[in-house]
Amino acid sequence: KQAEFYLAEGERIGRLGTWAFNATSVEYWSDGLFRIHGIEPGNPPTTPELLAIVHPEDRAFMAQAVRTMLAEKNAFDFTKRIVRSDGAIRHIRYVGKPVTDAEIFKGFVGIGMDVTEQLRLVSELRQSEQEWRQMVDLSPQPVQILGSKRERLYLNRTAIDYLGVNLDE
Repeated sequence: KQAEFYLAEGERIGRLGTWAFNATSVEYWSDGLFRIHGIEPGNPPTTPELLAIVHPEDRAFMAQAVRTMLAEKNAFDFTKRIVRSDGAIRHIRYVGKPVTDAEIFKGFVGIGMDVTEQLRLVSELRQSEQEWRQMVDLSPQPVQILGSKRERLYLNRTAIDYLGVNLDE
């Protein structure tokens, strides 16, 4: 009971869940995955039910990914979008590996993680970096960034012009 409690709390805090499936059905679907997908806990969803909540633009990719996984029986790591019943679009990263018994393929086990917030933060960081780079590039002052061994890591446009070099140099 204590181990189950710790596992459930870990899934809740980490916004993840665990699963197992074989060529014909989903064998196990943890409460964490029900929560992430906005589905009432109960029996594991069927493959058609899972494909139905995949974002329409990702369905063909997912159907092909499942066919490839079952044919090649290799570990995988991909992110897909889902549309929850409340209309929220979430990005779910799935990492899985094949399970074998005496070298006979039995299915896959893995985790699903809600990475929506991380992707939003990465996007904001990239936008911020792009804005910073534009400001520095358009600055009328030469700006140079050197590494720990005094190697040039960055020059703004004014510094490039001042030194009389091109981007490749």
